Amino acid sequence: MRRYAVLLSVIEGGALIALTVALFRVPAGSREMWLVGMAVLCVGLMIGVWGVWLRPLELVMDAWTPETQSADRSHHHARHSKLHRIRAVLAILALALLLIGISARQAA
Repeated sequence: MRRYAVLLSVIEGGALIALTVALFRVPAGSREMWLVGMAVLCVGLMIGVWGVWLRPLELVMDAWTPETQSADRSHHHARHSKLHRIRAVLAILALALLLIGISARQAA
């Protein structure tokens, strides 16, 4: 799991940068600008959820050994799963907004 942190941070950071570049390439005030802007916001929120809540929780859980596991570990695992589902929804929403924005631009 530790090996994926660097790879995913590069991928998600790259996605945020690419979406931000795309945002500045669409006409200001257009429907496409708003759609791509919301996609940027979703990816930013996705990264924020990881940095603020998920990563600290993962560090705590990674430090556990069979002897030092928390008594309420099922609560921690449920929270971990919930945060990942929130990130997945934000990623899917960002993709949908980007695709709608691209298709709206090409239809015009």
